[in-house]
Amino acid sequence: MPVYDRKYGHLSVYDRRYGDLSVYDRKYGDLSVYDRKYGHLSVYDRKNGDLSVYDKKKGDLSVYDRMYGHLSVYDMKYGHLSVYDRENGDLSVYDKKKGDLSVYDRMYGHLSVYDKKYGHLSVYDRKYGDLSVYDRKYGDLSEYDRKYGGLSVYDRKSGDLSVYDRKYGDISVYDRKYGHLSVYDRKNGDLSVYDRKKGDLSVYDRMYGHLSVYDKKYGHLSVYDRKNGDLSVYDRKYGHLSVYDRKYGGLSVYDRKYGDLSVYDRKYGGLSVYDKKYGHLSVYDRKCGHLSVYDRKYRHLSVYDRKYGHLSV
Repeated sequence: MPVYDRKYGHLSVYDRRYGDLSVYDRKYGDLSVYDRKYGHLSVYDRKNGDLSVYDKKKGDLSVYDRMYGHLSVYDMKYGHLSVYDRENGDLSVYDKKKGDLSVYDRMYGHLSVYDKKYGHLSVYDRKYGDLSVYDRKYGDLSEYDRKYGGLSVYDRKSGDLSVYDRKYGDISVYDRKYGHLSVYDRKNGDLSVYDRKKGDLSVYDRMYGHLSVYDKKYGHLSVYDRKNGDLSVYDRKYGHLSVYDRKYGGLSVYDRKYGDLSVYDRKYGGLSVYDKKYGHLSVYDRKCGHLSVYDRKYRHLSVYDRKYGHLSV
């Protein structure tokens, strides 16, 4: 049964059989249609070009905004609100029940997902394949770089930072509490540890089996050769260099300040001492009991034989 209201310019049509009702506004060009069977209410706004559809049965609501090219859809059953921007191609989905929010940015190729329950924010870059995940609860931030195969993990609570380089296989770990920076080179098997608080540096070379340790406080540099068992220690403060040869049991000590050199031979029990200032060279042979002293200044050579008690000059 059509009804026309001339004053307002409304044309209403009611379908008694199906229970549908249609209302047309001639002045503004709006059209409203109600479908009783499915419980749909559709409203078209000619001026703005908007179209709204409400599903009473499900409680869903869809709104299209022609001016901005937005399409908004609310799903009452799942509590989802979806907004599509036709102009930019962006899509946003909000989950009212869980509080989650997902946003896709077509221009930059970014997909952002926020998980309210766990406080996680994940951002995926489709162009470069990078993925970033932020954990609000613990304050951790993880980033994956697909191009270089790098994975970075930052722990806000402890202040630690870990970086993995898949291309080279390197792993770098910074411990803020102790001020340690550790770098592992998977290719060579080398491991370096730097103590920022003390300024100490330790480097392990797997290829040659060397372990080098620098002590900033005392100015010591120690190098250990695992293969041969040799140990070298340099004292920067006093200018001493000490070298221990495990194979032969020798110990050599060089004094850079005075130029003195001392050499101990454990195998034969020999001890040699060179005094650069006075030009003295002393050699003690424990096996034979000989002590030899050479005075370069006076060109004297003294030899003492402990066994027979002889002294030769």
